[in-house]
Amino acid sequence: MATQDIKESIQNDPFIYNLFTSKKYKYDNSKPMNWISIPTSFTKEGGKDTSIAFLSVYNYTAEESTKINASLKIPKGKDIAFSDEGHVALGYANNTASTFIPNPVATKNRTGVSKPISAADTIYSRVINNWEMTFYYDENVLFSPNLKWILYRLPGKSYVKTGSIWAFTDGDPTGNMDAPVYVLLYNTMHRKNFQSVYSRILNQTRQAFGTQSYLGPNTSYLTTATKYCNALRIGKFSSRFTGNTIYHYADPSCTLIMNDQLAQFSLILAANVTQTSLKNDYYPRGIKGFNDVAKSFSTALSIDDPYCGRGSGNSPSLYVRNVANLVIPTNSTSFLRQLTNFQIFMHGTGNIQVPSDWANNAPGLSNNAVACPVRNLEINQCSTIVNAAGQIDIKGTTIQNQCGGAPGRSADTTKTDTGGSGTQDDSDPPDIDPSSGGGSSPLDPSSGGGITPEIPDDPNLPDIPDQNTPNPSQELDVPSDDSIIPGLEDEYLYMILGGIILLIIIYFSIKFLLKKKK
Repeated sequence: MATQDIKESIQNDPFIYNLFTSKKYKYDNSKPMNWISIPTSFTKEGGKDTSIAFLSVYNYTAEESTKINASLKIPKGKDIAFSDEGHVALGYANNTASTFIPNPVATKNRTGVSKPISAADTIYSRVINNWEMTFYYDENVLFSPNLKWILYRLPGKSYVKTGSIWAFTDGDPTGNMDAPVYVLLYNTMHRKNFQSVYSRILNQTRQAFGTQSYLGPNTSYLTTATKYCNALRIGKFSSRFTGNTIYHYADPSCTLIMNDQLAQFSLILAANVTQTSLKNDYYPRGIKGFNDVAKSFSTALSIDDPYCGRGSGNSPSLYVRNVANLVIPTNSTSFLRQLTNFQIFMHGTGNIQVPSDWANNAPGLSNNAVACPVRNLEINQCSTIVNAAGQIDIKGTTIQNQCGGAPGRSADTTKTDTGGSGTQDDSDPPDIDPSSGGGSSPLDPSSGGGITPEIPDDPNLPDIPDQNTPNPSQELDVPSDDSIIPGLEDEYLYMILGGIILLIIIYFSIKFLLKKKK
């Protein structure tokens, strides 16, 4: 019964349906709203064997797209603001924006518009200045700081100017007078309707990263989350160890929503690096170097550490708490609240305090915080040596676990979270909630694409996917394997032990020679 309920919830909500399935849509620039299909893969990063779709609520004009592209090219987000309401402001040469482009969804659903026009509103001031290793963007994709809106450049589309007239066309820009095409996407992943579905999946599977499919093969939570994260990657910078180009998730929360090990790496590095980059490109010797590091911190970190926001660096787990405000103490609208609660409850040690509405047999029901037990943990991003007191060198990162120094406290040490503001941002546009309006879907197929009051009144809505069409792919679900990489190989263990023994011999030899010299 639970499986059928979840299946119907996905099928009846086109926003959720287009995340779980791989339906492809054709973009029509003449329509104010479109489903935007983004090529992706759940089997490999950079793959394009499937897709995921989001609703575009606004097509930026040729003039607006030209200005957006120019501002995105200026380093570190110093010339663009992208507010939590989805408004865009550009051109900060004089510390005040010269261009303001409102989000039509927000302006139609709010009595007033908060304009992000001061220098303090820029992506640099709000995010990059303190979270440069966690938050990434490029000319193709930029998330709003609260991760609920996506500024997206359509691949293979452009505006071409002839004289003073702009015309939309297929194909990437080729001339100096051509312009890219940008759209504003509504990010369903961090909205109430996805949170509701995830909560039911969690209650059924008792797995943070569930692998059960609901609409045919490859329609599980894990495949959906993996598709989402792989669809929106940023290639930026190089590994300080190998010089290889490293990829990052445009949504920092992706480091927390696919498996335990990736979450732990994001904590010890205080950085957002994709799984494939970590395993193949970040460390010397590729996968073997990765294995060495994974083995070295396997006993120093607890699975709940990243979900509790522990550590002393600006990690992705702290970003989703303190900037995106997705893991707030009460009334969060993101599934991260339920996922975080489950990880803390299942893997925390010590005095775990659950909220009054918590049910062990239904961990997805509560939208209030499970409090983390107190655990002293400090992670220093610096090079040190291995010693016997608990300090572990992880390629430049040292974890200190109750062995002196000034260990940091868990982000959750009381009955509620300390991350975030504690309340939802009142300026955020209302969520498109399928439970409202008499239980109808926000884009109700039965009404021919009619609109409930939650979204703008617009008769030209995109076509709704066939609710009975299963995913045609016949591949198997990606298995849920928290231990992605096997442990350290014996040969390297023997090498390390041999090196330690050699250092001990050298130490006592020097000590003996110095004593003899005296």
